[in-house]
Amino acid sequence: MINRQWERLDEKAKDKGKKLREASQQELFYRALEDANAKLDEMERLISSDDVGHDLRSVRTLLNKHQVSWTLTLSPR
Repeated sequence: MINRQWERLDEKAKDKGKKLREASQQELFYRALEDANAKLDEMERLISSDDVGHDLRSVRTLLNKHQVSWTLTLSPR
């Protein structure tokens, strides 16, 4: 009787642990997805800009900003 109860309790504890690990993995996936969406939104905002600079200095500044943003977008977290 007690052994059977212990086995059921042990099974339930293992099942609960498995479900918690799965939920944790799902949460990590959703966070990564949110981060990726934020990066894509930022890149879309930057490349949608019609600003191409008005002199060499502003063009270089925009080019540098674009390169940095692109590098950050491609880099893993």
